[in-house]
Amino acid sequence: MHKSKEEFIKAFKKKYIEPLPPTWMGMELISLGSLSTLYSNLKPGRSKRSVANFFSISDGVFESWLHAITFVRNTCAHHARLWNKVMNIQPLIPNTTALPWLTNNAVSNNKLYYFLSIVLYLQQSISPTSTFLLRFKDLLISYPEIEVKAMGFPEDWKTEALWSS
Repeated sequence: MHKSKEEFIKAFKKKYIEPLPPTWMGMELISLGSLSTLYSNLKPGRSKRSVANFFSISDGVFESWLHAITFVRNTCAHHARLWNKVMNIQPLIPNTTALPWLTNNAVSNNKLYYFLSIVLYLQQSISPTSTFLLRFKDLLISYPEIEVKAMGFPEDWKTEALWSS
């Protein structure tokens, strides 16, 4: 943070004598991978549960989901194949959720569909008015030659409450 060129960090350094800025400022600068590692290294307890409770999932599920989206992000960043990949990690399946989640128990949790479902669930938790789902569906319409089944999408994916919002 000492080398940060972010304006809010520069303003903090000018105004305050504390060596470290508030946590929210630090979180603006941290990578997704570091955030995932930070969360996984928290001691089990109230703090960890509190973060996961925001998404109405258990802390173990949230930890595995953070790891999963970090894996997908890094795969994309390194231009690696993702479309029909069988992932070598398997995020946990939640027992309960506050928002719609997948009802099809035959869905594999090591294919892109499951990982995109995680992203969609988290996105709807954070920003219910997000257009992510509409833009994703438009993307699929724009490329009808893409075989969604290879990504792990089941035949009935559009009827899932998570994907039909």
